Amino acid sequence: MLTRFSGSAYWLSWILAGAIALPLVAFFVVPPLKGLETPPLWPRYLVSMMLNATWGLGTALILRGLGGARSS
Repeated sequence: MLTRFSGSAYWLSWILAGAIALPLVAFFVVPPLKGLETPPLWPRYLVSMMLNATWGLGTALILRGLGGARSS
């Protein structure tokens, strides 16, 4: 879905997807599924956003390297 973007929009979309979507799932979906309470957000959420933004960038690099995304 994000591979339809090109240029800087491609990179930014993957970084934002990693920085926003993944931590939200990790903090608000996973704990209730495990029967736990939502953990305190600050400063864990900020650290999680930075780490998961790196995952988003890595995913974009791998997809670009495998030819799964259009060249910019």
